[in-house]
Amino acid sequence: MDGHSLSAQGGSVLVKRGMYHDVLDASPEMSPAPDFAIAFNAGIWGYNDWDDTIGRLNAENKIKPRFFVVTSYTVQEAEEDAEKIKSLWRPNRCLWEADENRWGSRVERKTKGREEDYYENKFWGCWGTSD
Repeated sequence: MDGHSLSAQGGSVLVKRGMYHDVLDASPEMSPAPDFAIAFNAGIWGYNDWDDTIGRLNAENKIKPRFFVVTSYTVQEAEEDAEKIKSLWRPNRCLWEADENRWGSRVERKTKGREEDYYENKFWGCWGTSD
């Protein structure tokens, strides 16, 4: 998996393209464990490929990271992502779901699959551990 990293003021960011469970498999020694993972415009509602990632995030005593953020193009997709995650997520915290992301794009995408207008990362949800 190709990726790049940045470090500054005691923190770091690792950017990888792919499913989070594949990143874990490729880097099992990842240390320290990340504080959060972000799935940008992932379409979790429409792809069963995400089931393994959500399962791995939910493995007892093995949650890496503590927070999982999912963005979407539309509110309907964000709601569908939340429903899918709820059906797979063990009882933990939902910090927010299907909420408008104030840092989302304001540039409309030309492609559409529904009646709604599409914007990169316009909506988001966040799930985390219970501690």
